[in-house]
Amino acid sequence: MVEQGLVRTDERVTQLEQRLEQLVSRLERTVAQADRATAQAAPAIATMVDTFDSVVMRLQAKGIDPEERIGSMLHAADQMTKPATMAALDAVLTSGLLDPNALAVVGRLGSALATVGGTPAAPVGMFGLLKALRDPDIQRALGLLLAVARQVGANLPTEQHALAAGGNHGGQP
Repeated sequence: MVEQGLVRTDERVTQLEQRLEQLVSRLERTVAQADRATAQAAPAIATMVDTFDSVVMRLQAKGIDPEERIGSMLHAADQMTKPATMAALDAVLTSGLLDPNALAVVGRLGSALATVGGTPAAPVGMFGLLKALRDPDIQRALGLLLAVARQVGANLPTEQHALAAGGNHGGQP
């Protein structure tokens, strides 16, 4: 009986030795593969580091602080991925603002603002306004403003809807 126990123990030890040899062999192959991969990756990593250093030096030569820029980009990414910002972006994307016709109007408005932006505007009284209404450019601009106002009004909730939604009446609190 003791002999049978010793034979079984000896068989189990032999099995464990074989399993251990298999694991050691597998580990040796894995280490060899890792060594080869490391040897192949080293030149590529060196090239990437050299390229990065070159880019940093070019930016610094232009007076750009790469760390500051990266910090700014991370801050912008943080701000842009906030839920409120994503909701606002979705609202813009679905609003029609990016429609080519709308963008053309926004572009013309931007150009006009850039043209007159630095020039102080002279005060205009009632008679100055009436005189300006004879100008075809002002007539077209007012026509556009009225068309936009008409569409905005059509898109605004009616008084009943605004009151039901908790809005105020007549702009009063």
